[in-house]
Amino acid sequence: NKSPADLTEFGINKQDFVLICAVNARPSKGIPVMIEAANQLSDLKNLHLLLVGKNMQQYEEIIKQNAMCDRIHLTGYRLDAPELIMASDLLIQPSISGEGLPRAVMEAMGYGTPSIITTAGGGKEVIENNVTGIIVPTNDATAIADKIRILYSEPQLIAAMSKQCKETLANKYSSELTVDGFVNYFEKIIT
Repeated sequence: NKSPADLTEFGINKQDFVLICAVNARPSKGIPVMIEAANQLSDLKNLHLLLVGKNMQQYEEIIKQNAMCDRIHLTGYRLDAPELIMASDLLIQPSISGEGLPRAVMEAMGYGTPSIITTAGGGKEVIENNVTGIIVPTNDATAIADKIRILYSEPQLIAAMSKQCKETLANKYSSELTVDGFVNYFEKIIT
């Protein structure tokens, strides 16, 4: 059983609002879109962004130009990424082109961390819009920023989404249900 990471190593306190983007940085992951969204949110003084994963250092220069530069934390690859997700308020997946089912989104649901994802890739197959997270268009930093701002100002909405994330993962995507589904499928084929 994991417990949330202690974020004080990044200068983040309990009352801070934490966004996390946990990916190995490739062009398809849309990290510049997330950095632009953060720029639009610089007025939220207790907002922090964790960029977790390999190859994030390539964004150091554009982060230096960002109004939120002192609250964007490049962590590099971390073995405790799940615990960092658990300690965050929102997981952001700003992907700009197709990918499969993002594992981080499924992990976040299990920890009760709602996600903001784009229409790119398989995340939209598991996130129920406005229930377990929010789906926004690809390449739209303003849409991401606007949704973050709404959730930032409505902690009760995040709490409801968090509860729904855990319930959805337990009731819809458990390994037992998956096995039962395969058994039923193969029984139908055989008979």
